[in-house]
Amino acid sequence: MFEDLYDTVKKELLIQKDMNGVSKVYRNYEYSRYFHIYTYKYFSKNPKKKDQKLDYNNYYREIRNKSNIDTLSNNFNTTYNTYLNISEDDKLYDSNIEDLEMIIAKYEIAVGKIICLSEQIKEYNCSKDDVIEYMKIRDLMYENVNSIKHKTVEYRRMMWD
Repeated sequence: MFEDLYDTVKKELLIQKDMNGVSKVYRNYEYSRYFHIYTYKYFSKNPKKKDQKLDYNNYYREIRNKSNIDTLSNNFNTTYNTYLNISEDDKLYDSNIEDLEMIIAKYEIAVGKIICLSEQIKEYNCSKDDVIEYMKIRDLMYENVNSIKHKTVEYRRMMWD
């Protein structure tokens, strides 16, 4: 399902001529779930804490320019490599996976803000190729998280029972 949606969205993004077209794809109901996989999970669908909507709004306000995306990407890579080393010692927990997913959710929020404000504010100015590259990075993050989910202590306990 995710790969089919990705291919469809990628084709739609490539067809667009400018960021206004990309913004329309981003706001399209059918494609919006592709852009917000973990944002929905942590901030809108089933928030674990009542203050997570406030956390979303605060984080959205903190995004000042495109450098936030690079910072989040580097943060994810560092955290992922650390958790990968932890998984070798059988000390990786579901909470660690949630930390990685939360970084991806923040990445999605930052990309969404850049798409929406790219034409209006020069700090957010980017091209459609930049957006496609950002989404490829997000997809790689998504695949990395899925690759280590089966290495958690909770997953192994469940399989042993």
